[in-house]
Amino acid sequence: MWVTFAIDKGVKNLDFGFSSYNDILPRCVFTSQSLVILSLSGVKLEDQTQVHLGNLRKLSLLFVRGSDQAFERLISGCRSLLKLTIDKAKGLQNLNISNPSVVELFLGVEHGHIALNSPALKMLDIVYDSSSSSCLLEVTDVTSLEEVNVEIVSCYRDFFMALISQFQCVKVLSLTAYALSRLSSLKTYYPPNRLERLVLHSCWSDERCLQIIFDLVAASVKLEDLEIYSGYTRGYGSTRFNLPEISNHVMPLLKTVTLHCDENSLEGQLKLVELLLGNAIVLEELVISFKKNQMTAVEGFNFVEQVSRFEKASTNANVVFVEEA
Repeated sequence: MWVTFAIDKGVKNLDFGFSSYNDILPRCVFTSQSLVILSLSGVKLEDQTQVHLGNLRKLSLLFVRGSDQAFERLISGCRSLLKLTIDKAKGLQNLNISNPSVVELFLGVEHGHIALNSPALKMLDIVYDSSSSSCLLEVTDVTSLEEVNVEIVSCYRDFFMALISQFQCVKVLSLTAYALSRLSSLKTYYPPNRLERLVLHSCWSDERCLQIIFDLVAASVKLEDLEIYSGYTRGYGSTRFNLPEISNHVMPLLKTVTLHCDENSLEGQLKLVELLLGNAIVLEELVISFKKNQMTAVEGFNFVEQVSRFEKASTNANVVFVEEA
């Protein structure tokens, strides 16, 4: 009754959640011409529901149950949709996300096959939480895609490379620490891409992590901006850094690098700084930041002194040290 009342009064923003997957909204919701934002949680979508949400710009579906047909009918019925979120959906087996207007998509994937056919899509956030090899993402048409952010909670080992290979034309790629660790466990060749910005969240500053960072940078022939969040996992990985095979990777366009350091992995970070300074031939600025009071004055002095001794491939390279709050 309350939902119908709101729709009759021309509500623009409807945020509605149920406690189970079996509750059904009044069908008038899916034909409203006043709705601009629709957020649903714990709702069951019916296959027969007619959808015509001509002015909807933002759609969020969390813990929503329905068949592939029901989800596809809802998505395709929002012809002006700009931002779509699908997370922890139930009942999906072979979903085709086809919408000509969606610009931003957040996709939480647990199982099933999902195809993307969204030519206007510019930003894609993916969270993979699956240990099944049947979890598959297929890119049909994402010709406008510029930025991809990947977070891996758990996934089938061999599946991850298939995911990365789908996005060779994006300009900005961000990988979380677990995603990066998955890459570092796979010895593979990375084909050239046109990445202009690369953001890496690294839990490991050991040999494997440095190798994968430089492999990605070497494959990114148009890379101009690199940002690395460096962390540490106690008791994991090697503490030796013998990497002659990556010391000659030339970075022809890399101009700015930001390294967020961690006090527990200084050796790996120093090696990374040395390799970046020695191979980025047009580097303009390398920013090295530490959290406030993270290092003692002696540790900080020693770190700065060692960095100052490194050779620079670019005569214009400026190294800046920043203390974060």
